[in-house]
Amino acid sequence: IVDFLNPKNSKDILFKKREKTDKQPGFYVLPGNENFNSNNYKKNALKNAIVNNGFDDFFDYILVDVPPTKIMADYVSAAELAIYTSTHYITCIRASSFSVENLNSFLGVISDYIKTNDLKTSYTGMYFNDVLTTTSLFNHYKDVIGEEAQELLFQNFIRRDEEIEKANYQGYSIFSYNKNCRGAWDFKKLTEELVSESELAKVKS
Repeated sequence: IVDFLNPKNSKDILFKKREKTDKQPGFYVLPGNENFNSNNYKKNALKNAIVNNGFDDFFDYILVDVPPTKIMADYVSAAELAIYTSTHYITCIRASSFSVENLNSFLGVISDYIKTNDLKTSYTGMYFNDVLTTTSLFNHYKDVIGEEAQELLFQNFIRRDEEIEKANYQGYSIFSYNKNCRGAWDFKKLTEELVSESELAKVKS
């Protein structure tokens, strides 16, 4: 988000910072910035920056990953910047009762926001994050979601990986910190599924 919003960044500067990942020649990653304050911007700032600078024409897809923050009336969160900008959005969930049981409530809030702001943003689906594959809870909640909304659940998921936490702590993307760890590979596979098998695949067809 920072690179798109910073008026000092031309296209040349932005593209010099991109990181090409193995086996995906068109997939680039821009790490976040710990000093970023979303409330310094208007809710439509990210959308305007992407459109006005032609980034939407240069990239087939722009994936904006933001922390799970609330949308509030008196504060512009990173989540609000992302939702206001996006044509599609996805959510991550954990294999826990709190995460699964609160999903509908969260989606209701986002749906109301989309309607209030007359946005053309649609829900694409959900994926499991921070997964411990050795626990029975993951399989349990995967089955629960599958029974209710199988068509919205991505098959790929992100396994728990200490390398992701280390990358976050040091302010790097997982691809620049350790592109060969299982967390990086999981994100690659999820991205491939997202742009090839979901509703997003129809956008550029």
